[in-house]
Amino acid sequence: MIAVLILLGTIGFFIYKKKTKKPVDTKIRRLMLAVEILGVVCFALDYSESKDFSALLRNAPGEGSYEESLRVESNQGTEEITVEVKERNPTKEEAEAFFREAAEEIQRSYLGENESAEEILYDLNLQEEYLDGKVETAWTSEPYGRIAADGVLNQQDMEEDVVVNLLCTMWVGDYEQTESFPVRMVLPEVDTPRGILFYIRRILQQAEEGGDEEEIVLPGEVEGISLTWSKPVDSRGLFLAALGPLLYVLFLLKDKEDAAKEQKTRRRQLEEDYVDIVRKLALFTGAGVGIREAFRKILEGQKMPLTAGYFEISVMLRQMDAGVGEVRAYENLGRRGFGGDFRRLSLLLTSNLKKGDAYFRAELQKEEQEAFERRKNIARTRGEEASAKLVFPMMGILGIVIVILIYPAMVSTGL
Repeated sequence: MIAVLILLGTIGFFIYKKKTKKPVDTKIRRLMLAVEILGVVCFALDYSESKDFSALLRNAPGEGSYEESLRVESNQGTEEITVEVKERNPTKEEAEAFFREAAEEIQRSYLGENESAEEILYDLNLQEEYLDGKVETAWTSEPYGRIAADGVLNQQDMEEDVVVNLLCTMWVGDYEQTESFPVRMVLPEVDTPRGILFYIRRILQQAEEGGDEEEIVLPGEVEGISLTWSKPVDSRGLFLAALGPLLYVLFLLKDKEDAAKEQKTRRRQLEEDYVDIVRKLALFTGAGVGIREAFRKILEGQKMPLTAGYFEISVMLRQMDAGVGEVRAYENLGRRGFGGDFRRLSLLLTSNLKKGDAYFRAELQKEEQEAFERRKNIARTRGEEASAKLVFPMMGILGIVIVILIYPAMVSTGL
C-alpha cells in the first residue's frame, strides 16, 4: 500500500510541476516512474508470497542450505524469527549417482597439465569438492607425502620413477566412498626447462642442508650443462625513465584541456555579456548619448576585474584613445569577439558611421530583441544538457534498485 501511495504522490508531483509550467524533464520523469512501478510490482509479489505461510521447502541435495526471515503472530504479539533450512539428505541411490558423476569429473581433470597417468611431470589438479560442491573430497597418497593433498609433487629426493596410489575419499551427506587413481611419477629430462630447474633445485636443496657455511656456492653446471648466474635487473630505472615523457604528454593534454575549457568559459561569458551590453547601448543611445560615450558609461558600472565582454569593450576604447580610427576599432572588436554576436555589433557600429543614427537605433533595438531570444535558447539548451548528464547517474541508481529488489526474490526461489 505504501508503494502505491508513493507512486500516486510522484504522479501528483509531476502534474503539479506541469501546471506551474516547470515540468520535470521527460527522461527523468520516465526513469522515476519506471523505478516506482517496478517497486509496486515487486512489493505486490513479495506481499502475496508472505501470506499464509505453513511450510518451508528444503533444497535438493547439493544445493546448500538457506535462511528464511519469517514473522510469527500469537496472543503474545508479533515477533520476527530467522529459520535456517538445511538441504535434504540424499537417498542411497542419489549418493551413488553423485559418486559416479564425481569420479568421472575427477578422471577428466585430475591430471592437470600431464598427458598421461603413466608419466607425471607436473603438479596434479586435486580439488576439495566436485559437482559444484555436491561432493566433498579428501586426498591422500601412498607412499604418504609423495603427492600433497592439493596435488603438488614432492620430487626432490627421487632417484627413479615412483608409482603412487592416489586415494580420494568422497562424501555426500552421510554416505562415503573411496576411489583409487594410480599414477607414475617420472624424473624429468635434464634437457627440458622443467628438468633443468628440477636438478638445480635438488643441488641447491642439498647445499642448504649444510647450514654451517657462510655462503651457498651456486653450481656451475648440471648434468654436463653449464650454468651462468645473475640477478634480475630491477625495472624501476626503466620505469622512471619512461615516466618523464609520459608526464610531458599528460601535461600537454592537461594544458590543451584547460585551454579548451577556458575558451569555452570565455565564449559563454561573451554570450552572457553581449545581451547586457546591447541593452545598455540601446538605452544610452536612445537618450541621445554618443556611441563612444555610451560605451564609457557602460564600463563605469562594472566591477573589476571585467568579464570577457566588457573587457573587449575596454580594449576597443583604449585603441580609440590611442589614435586608432573608430572604423578600425569596431572591426577589431568583431574579430576578437569569438562568435557572431560581437561581429554583428561591429557591423552595426561601422554602418552607423555611414547611414546615420536613425538607422543605427532601429537596427540596435532589433538586435537587442534577437540577442535576448538567442540568450533564452542558449539557457534552454544548457538546461537540457544538464538534465542529460543526470540520466546516467539515475540509470546507475535504477540498476542498484533493481538488484536490491530482485536479488532476494532470486535467492529465495533458488535461481
